[in-house]
Formats: sequence, C-alpha cells, structure tokens
Amino acid sequence: MYNEIRQLRHKIVYLTPEKLVKSPALMSVMDDLHQMGRIDRFVIDEVHCVSSWGQDFRKDYLHLDILKQRYPSVPLLGLTATATVKVKDDIAKRLGIVKKVIFFQSSFNRPNLVYEIRDKKGGKMDKDIVDLLRTRFVNKSGIIYCISRKDCEKLAETLKRNYNIKCDFYHAELPYSSRQEIQRSWMRNEI
Repeated sequence: MYNEIRQLRHKIVYLTPEKLVKSPALMSVMDDLHQMGRIDRFVIDEVHCVSSWGQDFRKDYLHLDILKQRYPSVPLLGLTATATVKVKDDIAKRLGIVKKVIFFQSSFNRPNLVYEIRDKKGGKMDKDIVDLLRTRFVNKSGIIYCISRKDCEKLAETLKRNYNIKCDFYHAELPYSSRQEIQRSWMRNEI
C-alpha cells in the first residue's frame, strides 16, 4: 500500500485515526507526499470526537493535532453533525487551527434519520430492540450505538444467543482485519 501511495495511484486515501497515529511507516509516506506537495487537504469526519466525549470512545482522535504540527500549511476540514459552539471552539483549539477558522453550519434537523428514546428500566430493552428488528426493520441492516465497547459486545452477544439475530459488534479496539470483515458483512446486509 505504501509504495502505491508514494507513486500517487490514489487521489483520496481514507484512514482511521488509529492507523494514522500508530503507524510510523504511514507517517513516513505522508512526510514524503508532503515534501512533494501532493497533500491538498486533510478531512476529519466525526471531528467532534476530538473534543470532550470523544476521549472515552476513540482516544486516537485526541492525537490528530499531529496533522497541523507536521503539516501546518495543509488545510484541514472537520465534519460533524453534533457540535455546539463550545465544542467547535474546543475542536479548533485541540487541532491547532485557531487562526483562519471558518465554520459552516446547517440545521440539525435530519429528516432521513429517526431518533427514539426508550426507557431502559424494567430490563426489557433487549426485547424492545428485537421487536423493532423483527417488525419495522425486517431484512434491513442498521447500527445500534452503545455507550461503551463492553455494552456493544454484550448487546451483540445477547441478540445472537437469545434471539438468533445476525449481528456483530464493532469498535476501535478490534483488529483492523476484523473491523474490515464486519463492515463488509454489514454493507452486504448480512448482519
């Protein structure tokens, strides 16, 4: 992969924060590309993870300030749908982009998304999720967000074991190959 990147066969390269932060070989390639003037910009999706609550789930987001430290002339674009004014200011400070910051914002209203709040009390949350999967979301794939990695693992195991639901858990602590396979299965509507 690194030789291909150096030969510029790719116009866009998608990386996880974990890969970027933990791979000296990748950083060497990035240094080479930067020296050749071949990095036009960095884009960080889910950039709110750089701030406050992101520290609990994707810790490597906190180290993305390396981009401005190593490549100060390369523009950086951060994308999020969930940042308050305070969080946006914190993101800019943590990424080292306090000068020349431009914010674009549209409505939080997302008609293509459905949000539901359900009471967890009474121990029937698993059954509520199963009922939704078997009625409103039959033969559809989706994502269930949990508060922690442990909760993700526990819910997936419960849905598989007790209800025969085809599912898996996905989080940053999984090996890269496992995350790839789980994502492929999800995209093929298998889980």
